Amino acid sequence: MPFEDLHDYIQALAKRNDLRIIRDEVSPDLELTQILSEEERIGGAHTLVFEKVTGSSVPAIGNLFSTHDKMLAILGDEPGNIGERLRNLTRMPDQSESMISRGFEMWRELGGVRPKIAGSMPGGYTELEKVDLSRYPITKTWPQDAGRFITLPMVITKDPVTGARNAGMYRMQVYDSETTGMHWHIHKGGSSHFLSQGKKEMDVAVVIGSDPLTMFSAVAPLPEFLDEFSFVGLVGKKRLELAKGVT
Repeated sequence: MPFEDLHDYIQALAKRNDLRIIRDEVSPDLELTQILSEEERIGGAHTLVFEKVTGSSVPAIGNLFSTHDKMLAILGDEPGNIGERLRNLTRMPDQSESMISRGFEMWRELGGVRPKIAGSMPGGYTELEKVDLSRYPITKTWPQDAGRFITLPMVITKDPVTGARNAGMYRMQVYDSETTGMHWHIHKGGSSHFLSQGKKEMDVAVVIGSDPLTMFSAVAPLPEFLDEFSFVGLVGKKRLELAKGVT
C-alpha cells in the first residue's frame, strides 16, 4: 500500500512541499471551508492543515485529494490504468478462452485482495465511554446548510440478507454532541441496506481519517462484484486488515 496511514501520507506531502500549515485560529462556520475553496480556486496544489479551529481541541486537514499528482501517489498508478484493469476483470471471455479459464483468471486476480479480519484492535486503540462530537472541527460548508456536517466519513454498512459490506461517503449532519443524521441517496449502498432492513435500527461503523487509499475507495465507482475493501487490496497490492467493532 502506498501509505500505511494518514500520518504517513501527510509526511509525504510535507516532503514534497505540498503541505501548508495555517497557524491562525479559524472558524469552522464557513471560514475554514472558504479558505479551502480559495486554495482550490488558485490551483489546489496545497493540502491545508488548520492547527487552531475555534471550539475544537483537534486540528483539521483539507484538500487531501486535490491534484492529479496526489491521486497518482495515492493510487500508485494512473487512474486510467486502474480503470482498464477493472474493465478487463469484467470482460466476457473471447473466442480463444473458455468460461472456466476466464473464471480462473478472475479468481487469481481477486482471491488475494479480499480483506482479512484481525483478532484484536490495533495498538493505540482507545475506547471512549461516551462520544463527544463537539470537540472535533466539524464545519458548516455552505451558507444555506442546515448546520455542521461531517464531510469525509467512511460509512460502513452490511447487507442484512447477504452480509456483503459496503463503504460509502455520506454527509452526516451533527445534531448534538452524540447524534448525527445520515444524508444518503436512495440508490446508494448504505441506503439500500437500511431499506432492506425495513428502516429499523442497524449496525453502522464510521471511520474518519483512514489511509488515503481506503478513504478514496468509499467514493470510487466500482463494479458490483468488487467491494471497496477488496479494491484497496487490489490497488494497494496488500490485503486490508479489518477489526470487528466493539460497540
